[in-house]
Amino acid sequence: MDTQRLRMTTSSRKNFVPKLNGQDSTHLITYFLVFGFTFIVYFRPHESYSFLSGIALWSATATLATYLIVQLITFGTLTRLIPEVKAAVAFAVFGLLSIVFARDPSLAWDKFNDPFIKVVAIFIVLVNVLTTEARIKGLMWLGIGIGTYLSFQTYDLYNKGVFDVEGYRVTADFGGMFGNPNDMSIHLAMFVPIAFALGVASRSKLTTLFLYLSAFIMSVAIMLTQSRSGFLGLLAAVGVIAWKLGRHQKLKMVFVSLTLVVLLSALAPGNYGDRLSSIFISAKDVTGSSTARQASLNRSLFVTLRNPWGIGMGNSPIMDPFGLQTHNAFTQVSSELGLAGLGFYLVLLIYPLRRLSKIENEVDEGGRRDTFFYMLVGTYAGIIGYMVSSFFASVAYQWYVYYPLAYAVGLRTIYELRERSEPIRAASDNAGLRSKLAAR
Repeated sequence: MDTQRLRMTTSSRKNFVPKLNGQDSTHLITYFLVFGFTFIVYFRPHESYSFLSGIALWSATATLATYLIVQLITFGTLTRLIPEVKAAVAFAVFGLLSIVFARDPSLAWDKFNDPFIKVVAIFIVLVNVLTTEARIKGLMWLGIGIGTYLSFQTYDLYNKGVFDVEGYRVTADFGGMFGNPNDMSIHLAMFVPIAFALGVASRSKLTTLFLYLSAFIMSVAIMLTQSRSGFLGLLAAVGVIAWKLGRHQKLKMVFVSLTLVVLLSALAPGNYGDRLSSIFISAKDVTGSSTARQASLNRSLFVTLRNPWGIGMGNSPIMDPFGLQTHNAFTQVSSELGLAGLGFYLVLLIYPLRRLSKIENEVDEGGRRDTFFYMLVGTYAGIIGYMVSSFFASVAYQWYVYYPLAYAVGLRTIYELRERSEPIRAASDNAGLRSKLAAR
Protein backbone atom coordinates (compact mmCIF):
# COMPACT_ATOMS: atom_id res chain seq x y z
CA MET A 1 0.00 0.00 0.00
CA ASP A 2 2.82 2.41 0.89
CA THR A 3 4.63 1.53 -2.34
CA GLN A 4 1.49 2.21 -4.37
CA ARG A 5 0.91 5.54 -2.60
CA LEU A 6 4.52 6.54 -3.18
CA ARG A 7 4.24 5.70 -6.88
CA MET A 8 1.09 7.81 -7.15
CA THR A 9 2.77 10.69 -5.30
CA THR A 10 5.89 10.48 -7.46
CA SER A 11 3.75 10.44 -10.58
CA SER A 12 1.84 13.51 -9.36
CA ARG A 13 5.10 15.28 -8.71
CA LYS A 14 6.33 14.57 -12.23
CA ASN A 15 3.12 16.04 -13.62
CA PHE A 16 3.17 19.01 -11.29
CA VAL A 17 6.75 20.28 -11.35
CA PRO A 18 7.12 20.79 -15.12
CA LYS A 19 3.92 22.83 -15.16
CA LEU A 20 5.13 25.04 -12.31
CA ASN A 21 8.59 25.46 -13.79
CA GLY A 22 7.20 26.00 -17.25
CA GLN A 23 4.88 28.71 -16.01
CA ASP A 24 7.72 30.45 -14.21
CA SER A 25 10.17 30.32 -17.11
CA THR A 26 8.10 30.50 -20.27
CA HIS A 27 6.24 33.65 -19.23
CA LEU A 28 9.42 35.43 -18.18
CA ILE A 29 9.60 37.42 -21.44
CA THR A 30 5.90 38.26 -21.13
CA TYR A 31 6.52 39.54 -17.62
CA PHE A 32 9.27 41.91 -18.74
CA LEU A 33 7.05 43.15 -21.56
CA VAL A 34 4.08 43.78 -19.25
CA PHE A 35 6.44 45.44 -16.77
CA GLY A 36 7.61 47.78 -19.54
CA PHE A 37 4.03 48.48 -20.58
CA THR A 38 3.11 49.31 -16.98
CA PHE A 39 6.07 51.70 -16.79
CA ILE A 40 4.71 53.45 -19.89
CA VAL A 41 1.18 53.61 -18.43
CA TYR A 42 2.50 55.11 -15.20
CA PHE A 43 5.28 57.44 -16.37
CA ARG A 44 3.94 58.27 -19.89
CA PRO A 45 7.29 59.07 -21.59
CA HIS A 46 5.52 59.36 -24.96
CA GLU A 47 3.85 62.58 -23.79
CA SER A 48 7.23 64.22 -23.16
CA TYR A 49 9.11 62.95 -26.23
CA SER A 50 7.39 63.04 -29.61
CA PHE A 51 9.57 60.29 -31.08
CA LEU A 52 7.99 57.89 -28.55
CA SER A 53 4.43 58.73 -29.62
CA GLY A 54 3.54 55.16 -30.60
CA ILE A 55 5.37 53.34 -27.81
CA ALA A 56 2.26 52.61 -25.72
CA LEU A 57 0.46 50.92 -28.62
CA TRP A 58 3.50 48.95 -29.73
CA SER A 59 4.29 47.89 -26.17
CA ALA A 60 0.73 46.66 -25.58
CA THR A 61 0.71 44.81 -28.92
CA ALA A 62 4.03 43.11 -28.21
CA THR A 63 2.90 42.13 -24.72
CA LEU A 64 -0.40 40.61 -25.86
CA ALA A 65 1.14 38.84 -28.88
CA THR A 66 3.92 37.29 -26.78
CA TYR A 67 1.49 36.26 -24.08
CA LEU A 68 -0.91 34.55 -26.53
CA ILE A 69 1.85 32.66 -28.32
CA VAL A 70 3.48 31.42 -25.11
CA GLN A 71 0.20 30.66 -23.36
CA LEU A 72 -1.23 28.65 -26.26
CA ILE A 73 1.96 26.72 -26.96
CA THR A 74 2.72 25.94 -23.32
CA PHE A 75 -0.73 25.45 -21.78
CA GLY A 76 -3.07 25.16 -24.74
CA THR A 77 -5.54 27.68 -23.31
CA LEU A 78 -6.06 31.42 -23.59
CA THR A 79 -6.13 31.90 -19.81
CA ARG A 80 -6.75 30.29 -16.46
CA LEU A 81 -10.51 30.25 -15.91
CA ILE A 82 -10.50 31.46 -12.32
CA PRO A 83 -13.44 33.45 -10.86
CA GLU A 84 -11.68 36.81 -11.31
CA VAL A 85 -11.04 36.17 -15.00
CA LYS A 86 -14.64 35.04 -15.54
CA ALA A 87 -15.92 38.16 -13.78
CA ALA A 88 -13.58 40.43 -15.78
CA VAL A 89 -14.62 38.83 -19.10
CA ALA A 90 -18.30 39.08 -18.20
CA PHE A 91 -17.75 42.71 -17.16
CA ALA A 92 -16.14 43.39 -20.55
CA VAL A 93 -18.96 41.62 -22.40
CA PHE A 94 -21.52 43.83 -20.66
CA GLY A 95 -19.44 46.84 -21.63
CA LEU A 96 -19.44 45.76 -25.26
CA LEU A 97 -23.15 44.99 -25.30
CA SER A 98 -23.89 48.36 -23.71
CA ILE A 99 -22.77 50.04 -26.93
CA VAL A 100 -25.84 48.59 -28.69
CA PHE A 101 -28.42 50.12 -26.34
CA ALA A 102 -26.41 53.16 -25.21
CA ARG A 103 -27.98 56.61 -25.30
CA ASP A 104 -24.89 57.69 -27.24
CA PRO A 105 -23.14 54.67 -28.83
CA SER A 106 -20.10 56.73 -29.80
CA LEU A 107 -19.46 57.64 -26.15
CA ALA A 108 -19.88 54.02 -25.14
CA TRP A 109 -17.44 52.85 -27.81
CA ASP A 110 -14.85 55.47 -26.85
CA LYS A 111 -14.94 54.41 -23.20
CA PHE A 112 -14.90 50.70 -24.06
CA ASN A 113 -12.03 51.08 -26.53
CA ASP A 114 -9.88 53.32 -24.36
CA PRO A 115 -9.00 52.36 -21.74
CA PHE A 116 -11.42 49.64 -20.61
CA ILE A 117 -10.70 46.76 -22.99
CA LYS A 118 -6.96 47.39 -22.61
CA VAL A 119 -7.34 47.25 -18.83
CA VAL A 120 -9.17 43.91 -18.97
CA ALA A 121 -6.70 42.43 -21.47
CA ILE A 122 -3.64 43.37 -19.39
CA PHE A 123 -5.38 42.15 -16.23
CA ILE A 124 -5.83 38.71 -17.81
CA VAL A 125 -2.16 38.71 -18.83
CA LEU A 126 -1.11 39.61 -15.28
CA VAL A 127 -3.10 36.87 -13.56
CA ASN A 128 -1.37 34.29 -15.75
CA VAL A 129 2.11 35.80 -15.50
CA LEU A 130 2.42 36.72 -11.80
CA THR A 131 3.46 33.33 -10.45
CA THR A 132 6.41 34.31 -8.23
CA GLU A 133 6.92 36.72 -5.35
CA ALA A 134 9.69 38.47 -7.28
CA ARG A 135 7.40 39.31 -10.18
CA ILE A 136 4.65 40.66 -7.95
CA LYS A 137 7.15 42.59 -5.87
CA GLY A 138 8.65 44.12 -9.04
CA LEU A 139 5.30 45.61 -10.07
CA MET A 140 4.66 46.73 -6.50
CA TRP A 141 7.96 48.63 -6.53
CA LEU A 142 6.97 50.23 -9.82
CA GLY A 143 3.68 51.42 -8.33
CA ILE A 144 5.50 52.74 -5.26
CA GLY A 145 8.08 54.45 -7.50
CA ILE A 146 5.53 56.45 -9.49
CA GLY A 147 3.63 57.25 -6.28
CA THR A 148 6.79 58.62 -4.64
CA TYR A 149 7.68 60.62 -7.75
CA LEU A 150 4.20 62.14 -7.94
CA SER A 151 4.35 62.95 -4.23
CA PHE A 152 7.65 64.81 -4.54
CA GLN A 153 6.27 66.76 -7.49
CA THR A 154 3.13 67.61 -5.50
CA TYR A 155 5.24 68.78 -2.56
CA ASP A 156 7.39 70.93 -4.86
CA LEU A 157 4.36 72.60 -6.46
CA TYR A 158 2.83 73.22 -3.04
CA ASN A 159 5.99 74.98 -1.84
CA LYS A 160 5.99 77.11 -5.01
CA GLY A 161 2.36 78.07 -4.45
CA VAL A 162 1.13 76.51 -7.69
CA PHE A 163 -2.55 75.74 -7.07
CA ASP A 164 -4.08 74.84 -10.42
CA VAL A 165 -7.26 73.20 -9.09
CA GLU A 166 -10.01 75.37 -7.60
CA GLY A 167 -7.41 78.00 -6.73
CA TYR A 168 -6.13 76.26 -3.60
CA ARG A 169 -5.45 72.61 -4.50
CA VAL A 170 -2.26 71.06 -5.86
CA THR A 171 -2.14 68.51 -8.63
CA ALA A 172 1.00 66.94 -10.07
CA ASP A 173 1.79 68.29 -13.51
CA PHE A 174 1.79 64.81 -14.99
CA GLY A 175 -1.35 64.33 -17.07
CA GLY A 176 -2.87 61.00 -18.04
CA MET A 177 -4.43 58.94 -15.28
CA PHE A 178 -2.76 61.16 -12.66
CA GLY A 179 -3.91 64.51 -14.07
CA ASN A 180 -6.76 64.77 -11.56
CA PRO A 181 -5.73 65.17 -7.88
CA ASN A 182 -8.56 62.94 -6.66
CA ASP A 183 -7.66 60.13 -9.06
CA MET A 184 -3.96 60.46 -8.27
CA SER A 185 -4.79 60.17 -4.58
CA ILE A 186 -6.51 56.85 -5.22
CA HIS A 187 -3.23 55.42 -6.50
CA LEU A 188 -1.39 56.81 -3.48
CA ALA A 189 -3.98 55.44 -1.04
CA MET A 190 -3.54 51.97 -2.57
CA PHE A 191 0.25 51.95 -2.48
CA VAL A 192 0.82 53.50 0.96
CA PRO A 193 -0.08 50.22 2.72
CA ILE A 194 1.83 48.17 0.14
CA ALA A 195 4.97 50.28 0.69
CA PHE A 196 4.60 50.03 4.46
CA ALA A 197 4.07 46.26 4.38
CA LEU A 198 7.12 45.72 2.18
CA GLY A 199 9.07 47.93 4.55
CA VAL A 200 8.13 45.77 7.52
CA ALA A 201 9.12 42.64 5.57
CA SER A 202 12.47 43.94 4.30
CA ARG A 203 15.67 42.71 5.93
CA SER A 204 17.65 45.68 4.65
CA LYS A 205 17.54 48.71 6.95
CA LEU A 206 18.14 51.05 4.01
CA THR A 207 15.29 49.52 2.00
CA THR A 208 13.01 49.62 5.03
CA LEU A 209 13.80 53.29 5.59
CA PHE A 210 13.12 54.13 1.95
CA LEU A 211 9.78 52.30 1.93
CA TYR A 212 8.65 53.88 5.20
CA LEU A 213 9.58 57.33 3.87
CA SER A 214 7.76 56.58 0.61
CA ALA A 215 4.62 55.60 2.51
CA PHE A 216 4.85 58.77 4.61
CA ILE A 217 5.52 61.06 1.63
CA MET A 218 2.59 59.58 -0.31
CA SER A 219 0.35 60.14 2.73
CA VAL A 220 1.44 63.79 2.92
CA ALA A 221 0.82 64.23 -0.81
CA ILE A 222 -2.77 63.05 -0.40
CA MET A 223 -3.36 65.85 2.10
CA LEU A 224 -1.60 68.45 -0.05
CA THR A 225 -4.00 67.66 -2.90
CA GLN A 226 -6.82 68.10 -0.35
CA SER A 227 -8.55 65.06 -1.79
CA ARG A 228 -11.37 63.95 0.48
CA SER A 229 -11.76 60.60 -1.28
CA GLY A 230 -8.02 59.98 -1.05
CA PHE A 231 -8.00 60.79 2.65
CA LEU A 232 -10.86 58.40 3.40
CA GLY A 233 -9.19 55.67 1.34
CA LEU A 234 -5.91 56.25 3.17
CA LEU A 235 -7.67 56.15 6.53
CA ALA A 236 -9.32 52.83 5.62
CA ALA A 237 -6.07 51.31 4.31
CA VAL A 238 -4.08 52.38 7.38
CA GLY A 239 -6.83 51.03 9.62
CA VAL A 240 -6.66 47.64 7.89
CA ILE A 241 -2.86 47.55 8.19
CA ALA A 242 -3.00 48.46 11.89
CA TRP A 243 -5.69 45.87 12.56
CA LYS A 244 -3.99 42.99 10.76
CA LEU A 245 -0.40 43.64 11.76
CA GLY A 246 -1.36 44.61 15.30
CA ARG A 247 -3.30 41.44 15.93
CA HIS A 248 -0.67 40.34 18.43
CA GLN A 249 0.74 43.80 19.26
CA LYS A 250 -2.31 46.03 19.61
CA LEU A 251 -0.74 48.55 22.01
CA LYS A 252 2.26 49.05 19.72
CA MET A 253 0.06 49.54 16.66
CA VAL A 254 -2.16 52.06 18.46
CA PHE A 255 0.95 54.06 19.40
CA VAL A 256 2.33 53.96 15.85
CA SER A 257 -1.04 54.95 14.35
CA LEU A 258 -1.49 57.88 16.73
CA THR A 259 2.07 59.08 16.05
CA LEU A 260 1.40 58.96 12.31
CA VAL A 261 -1.86 60.90 12.70
CA VAL A 262 -0.11 63.61 14.72
CA LEU A 263 2.72 63.95 12.17
CA LEU A 264 0.34 64.10 9.20
CA SER A 265 -1.91 66.62 10.98
CA ALA A 266 1.09 68.87 11.56
CA LEU A 267 1.88 68.83 7.83
CA ALA A 268 -1.69 69.27 6.59
CA PRO A 269 -2.74 72.55 4.90
CA GLY A 270 -4.49 75.01 7.19
CA ASN A 271 -7.94 74.67 5.60
CA TYR A 272 -7.79 70.89 5.27
CA GLY A 273 -9.97 70.34 8.33
CA ASP A 274 -12.80 72.43 6.86
CA ARG A 275 -12.55 70.57 3.55
CA LEU A 276 -12.76 67.20 5.29
CA SER A 277 -15.70 68.28 7.41
CA SER A 278 -17.51 69.30 4.19
CA ILE A 279 -17.94 65.56 3.55
CA PHE A 280 -20.68 65.71 6.18
CA ILE A 281 -21.44 69.47 6.29
CA SER A 282 -21.87 70.76 2.74
CA ALA A 283 -22.08 74.38 3.97
CA LYS A 284 -18.34 74.28 4.68
CA ASP A 285 -17.53 73.55 1.04
CA VAL A 286 -16.97 77.03 -0.44
CA THR A 287 -16.62 75.66 -3.98
CA GLY A 288 -19.94 73.80 -3.92
CA SER A 289 -18.30 70.62 -5.20
CA SER A 290 -19.65 68.56 -2.31
CA THR A 291 -23.23 69.51 -3.16
CA ALA A 292 -22.68 68.85 -6.85
CA ARG A 293 -21.19 65.42 -6.11
CA GLN A 294 -24.13 64.52 -3.87
CA ALA A 295 -26.55 65.55 -6.60
CA SER A 296 -24.66 63.47 -9.19
CA LEU A 297 -24.67 60.46 -6.87
CA ASN A 298 -28.42 60.76 -6.24
CA ARG A 299 -29.05 61.10 -9.97
CA SER A 300 -26.99 58.02 -10.76
CA LEU A 301 -29.03 56.02 -8.24
CA PHE A 302 -32.23 57.26 -9.86
CA VAL A 303 -30.90 56.35 -13.33
CA THR A 304 -30.04 52.86 -12.06
CA LEU A 305 -33.55 52.31 -10.72
CA ARG A 306 -35.13 53.59 -13.95
CA ASN A 307 -32.70 51.66 -16.18
CA PRO A 308 -31.67 48.44 -14.42
CA TRP A 309 -30.10 47.24 -17.69
CA GLY A 310 -27.96 50.41 -17.92
CA ILE A 311 -27.71 53.36 -20.30
CA GLY A 312 -24.38 52.52 -21.92
CA MET A 313 -20.74 52.71 -20.87
CA GLY A 314 -19.53 56.29 -20.46
CA ASN A 315 -23.05 57.70 -20.89
CA SER A 316 -23.77 58.85 -17.33
CA PRO A 317 -22.79 62.53 -18.01
CA ILE A 318 -25.66 62.70 -20.52
CA MET A 319 -28.11 62.35 -17.66
CA ASP A 320 -26.51 65.17 -15.65
CA PRO A 321 -27.55 68.77 -16.44
CA PHE A 322 -23.92 69.89 -15.99
CA GLY A 323 -22.43 66.92 -17.81
CA LEU A 324 -20.78 65.58 -14.64
CA GLN A 325 -19.71 62.01 -13.88
CA THR A 326 -21.40 60.01 -11.13
CA HIS A 327 -18.37 60.51 -8.80
CA ASN A 328 -18.94 56.99 -7.55
CA ALA A 329 -17.43 53.92 -9.22
CA PHE A 330 -20.22 51.62 -8.03
CA THR A 331 -23.11 53.75 -9.28
CA GLN A 332 -21.08 54.51 -12.39
CA VAL A 333 -21.23 50.81 -13.21
CA SER A 334 -24.83 50.28 -12.06
CA SER A 335 -26.16 53.22 -14.08
CA GLU A 336 -24.11 52.49 -17.21
CA LEU A 337 -23.90 48.67 -17.29
CA GLY A 338 -26.91 47.83 -15.18
CA LEU A 339 -27.31 45.76 -12.05
CA ALA A 340 -25.83 42.67 -13.70
CA GLY A 341 -22.70 44.62 -14.63
CA LEU A 342 -22.45 45.87 -11.04
CA GLY A 343 -22.69 42.28 -9.83
CA PHE A 344 -19.67 41.20 -11.88
CA TYR A 345 -17.76 44.28 -10.78
CA LEU A 346 -18.40 43.43 -7.13
CA VAL A 347 -17.31 39.82 -7.67
CA LEU A 348 -14.11 41.13 -9.22
CA LEU A 349 -13.41 43.20 -6.10
CA ILE A 350 -14.75 41.07 -3.27
CA TYR A 351 -13.77 37.51 -4.25
CA PRO A 352 -9.99 38.21 -4.14
CA LEU A 353 -10.40 39.92 -0.77
CA ARG A 354 -12.15 36.92 0.74
CA ARG A 355 -9.49 34.53 -0.53
CA LEU A 356 -6.66 36.81 0.61
CA SER A 357 -8.15 37.03 4.10
CA LYS A 358 -8.45 33.24 4.32
CA ILE A 359 -4.86 32.68 3.19
CA GLU A 360 -3.54 35.41 5.49
CA ASN A 361 -5.25 33.83 8.51
CA GLU A 362 -3.83 30.40 7.63
CA VAL A 363 -0.33 31.78 7.20
CA ASP A 364 -0.53 33.82 10.42
CA GLU A 365 -1.85 30.88 12.44
CA GLY A 366 1.09 28.86 11.20
CA GLY A 367 3.42 31.49 12.66
CA ARG A 368 4.90 32.38 9.26
CA ARG A 369 5.03 36.16 9.19
CA ASP A 370 7.44 36.28 6.26
CA THR A 371 7.59 38.52 3.17
CA PHE A 372 4.69 36.59 1.64
CA PHE A 373 2.48 37.35 4.64
CA TYR A 374 3.20 41.08 4.51
CA MET A 375 2.55 41.15 0.76
CA LEU A 376 -0.85 39.59 1.48
CA VAL A 377 -1.69 42.22 4.08
CA GLY A 378 -0.44 45.15 1.99
CA THR A 379 -2.41 44.03 -1.06
CA TYR A 380 -5.57 43.50 0.98
CA ALA A 381 -5.29 46.97 2.53
CA GLY A 382 -4.57 48.52 -0.89
CA ILE A 383 -7.76 47.08 -2.40
CA ILE A 384 -9.77 48.29 0.60
CA GLY A 385 -8.22 51.74 0.12
CA TYR A 386 -9.38 51.74 -3.48
CA MET A 387 -12.91 50.60 -2.64
CA VAL A 388 -13.37 53.41 -0.13
CA SER A 389 -11.77 56.08 -2.35
CA SER A 390 -13.67 54.96 -5.45
CA PHE A 391 -16.94 55.55 -3.62
CA PHE A 392 -16.24 59.21 -4.50
CA ALA A 393 -14.71 58.85 -7.99
CA SER A 394 -15.76 57.43 -11.37
CA VAL A 395 -12.78 55.13 -11.90
CA ALA A 396 -14.33 51.68 -12.43
CA TYR A 397 -12.89 51.36 -15.94
CA GLN A 398 -9.46 52.81 -15.15
CA TRP A 399 -6.18 51.02 -14.39
CA TYR A 400 -5.96 51.72 -10.66
CA VAL A 401 -7.36 48.66 -8.86
CA TYR A 402 -6.67 46.05 -11.53
CA TYR A 403 -2.99 45.83 -10.59
CA PRO A 404 -3.61 45.10 -6.87
CA LEU A 405 -6.31 42.64 -7.93
CA ALA A 406 -3.73 40.88 -10.10
CA TYR A 407 -1.31 40.86 -7.14
CA ALA A 408 -4.04 39.16 -5.09
CA VAL A 409 -4.53 36.46 -7.73
CA GLY A 410 -0.78 35.97 -8.04
CA LEU A 411 -0.32 35.58 -4.28
CA ARG A 412 -3.12 33.04 -4.17
CA THR A 413 -1.51 31.12 -7.04
CA ILE A 414 1.80 30.99 -5.18
CA TYR A 415 0.10 29.81 -2.00
CA GLU A 416 -1.85 27.08 -3.78
CA LEU A 417 1.26 25.83 -5.57
CA ARG A 418 3.12 25.71 -2.26
CA GLU A 419 0.31 23.81 -0.59
CA ARG A 420 0.23 21.29 -3.44
CA SER A 421 3.99 20.83 -3.46
CA GLU A 422 4.50 20.35 0.30
CA PRO A 423 2.79 16.92 0.55
CA ILE A 424 4.73 15.80 -2.52
CA ARG A 425 8.00 17.00 -1.03
CA ALA A 426 7.21 15.32 2.30
CA ALA A 427 6.36 12.02 0.60
CA SER A 428 9.59 12.20 -1.37
CA ASP A 429 11.62 12.89 1.79
CA ASN A 430 9.94 10.00 3.61
CA ALA A 431 10.67 7.68 0.68
CA GLY A 432 14.30 8.73 0.74
CA LEU A 433 14.52 8.13 4.50
CA ARG A 434 12.99 4.65 4.14
CA SER A 435 15.45 3.82 1.39
CA LYS A 436 18.39 4.82 3.61
CA LEU A 437 17.06 2.76 6.51
CA ALA A 438 16.54 -0.25 4.26
CA ALA A 439 20.08 0.09 2.92
CA ARG A 440 21.44 -0.07 6.47
